[in-house]
Amino acid sequence: MSDDGGNEGLAQALALTGLGKVGADGHAYLEVEALRQLSGEHAADPEWQAGFDAMIGYARAGGWLAAGPSLRAHCETRQDDAMTRSSGAARQTVSPDDFRYVIGHFASGITVVSTRHGGRPCGTTVSAVSSLSLAPPMLVICMNQQSVTAQAVSASRTFAVNILSEDQSAMAERFAGKGGDKFADVPFSGRPDGPPLLDGSLATLECRVVQQVSGGSHTVFLAEVVRARVGGGSPLAYFRGRMGRLDDELVDRASRP
Repeated sequence: MSDDGGNEGLAQALALTGLGKVGADGHAYLEVEALRQLSGEHAADPEWQAGFDAMIGYARAGGWLAAGPSLRAHCETRQDDAMTRSSGAARQTVSPDDFRYVIGHFASGITVVSTRHGGRPCGTTVSAVSSLSLAPPMLVICMNQQSVTAQAVSASRTFAVNILSEDQSAMAERFAGKGGDKFADVPFSGRPDGPPLLDGSLATLECRVVQQVSGGSHTVFLAEVVRARVGGGSPLAYFRGRMGRLDDELVDRASRP
């Protein structure tokens, strides 16, 4: 069965006509005798009656007949075609290039997300990082599903967010590349079984993945922060595809108690 007004409208219609009801499971339950009476004069036709009884028997064999007896029917809610066309058009109004340009006006910091998998360190530059919760302390990172580091994080279930300082733009560019040993000649510390912590970072947060979900082309990792420390300095900023430093006035005000 389908209904333009949703299950609420269907429930009202069934109640008014005496045909049945909508159950808690979302199915419509249609009274068999009410359906029989809908046929009018055909109900007295032996051939029609035999066909109707055969249909009810088929429903009983398929488990679609409930107490009453009533016939269980699946419900579907239809949207108005114009509304569907409108919402469909809205989904197509912003192109990937337009979205990239506009969202680039949201200034952010730059981080290197690092992990260790198979005994080897790996990492990549990430700007899609945000705090999520204070109790418990949680953050969220978004990484391209094709990223080797994203796949390593998914496997290891641990990672570190290295928040880069203003003099680490070369580090950001290095880890934004693909292939090669990104950690060659890069000083870092950390526990032998933990993620690498880049020396000179503004701050580092060690995290444990508690949930991951897919969003378009990216994997979203929700993680608890298990260790955190601040190294000091000023942040490396990212705005409209370019890296730079914050002006001295803002840094000065932010550093005051």
